[in-house]
Amino acid sequence: MLYVNVPHPEDVEQVCRYATDAKELLPDFHIRQFVIYVVANKGYKIWEV
Repeated sequence: MLYVNVPHPEDVEQVCRYATDAKELLPDFHIRQFVIYVVANKGYKIWEV
């Protein structure tokens, strides 16, 4: 996973759906969306979407 330069489209879609639901439940909160890949003690990748 550490070779990936962009998040997978299905992961972005899922995060966006979660954010939409969270915004409905918590309209006064500022919701930021991130896709994070963690590879067992080897590293991680983070994208704000």
